[in-house]
Amino acid sequence: MQTETATPTPEPRGVLGTLRVDAGLFPWQPTPGTHEIARYRMADDFPLVGVVEQDGSLFLYQCVLGQGEQVNIWTYTPLLEHERRAIEDASPRRAAELIARLGRRPGQIAIAHRSVGLIAVRPLGHDADTSDEVNRLFGALGDYWAELRARTLRVRRGVNAAPVAATAPV
Repeated sequence: MQTETATPTPEPRGVLGTLRVDAGLFPWQPTPGTHEIARYRMADDFPLVGVVEQDGSLFLYQCVLGQGEQVNIWTYTPLLEHERRAIEDASPRRAAELIARLGRRPGQIAIAHRSVGLIAVRPLGHDADTSDEVNRLFGALGDYWAELRARTLRVRRGVNAAPVAATAPV
């Protein structure tokens, strides 16, 4: 496989390629059984870059858009244990370079809201148009808010409504 540069980056072996994500949870803890094992960058007590472990597989998570906003975009990419150790053993500058390079692998892209949690997730490959995937995620966010408004109106009118599911196929 090719990264954005001309240097080939092989897909990690023995790593589950897809992270499971539950609606409404924090991007750095996308399921109850997922454990955050490293945090590399934070802003205002808000994790931005780190590593989570799920079912024995490691994933690099990064907030790539909207770090200071209510709505933000996250990526998840597979990571091997020796790559995690390389990040932790590196100088700050080299660690940032490793994170940037490893973050270009195929993985997933998700949209989250600070008060709602994860809303939608999509696969993201090398050949994916990132702006197209981000537009789809914002479309899912719009659908989520529209459904939430409709259910709120029904509740105000006295009609019982089930809670709005935060993730839906995008």
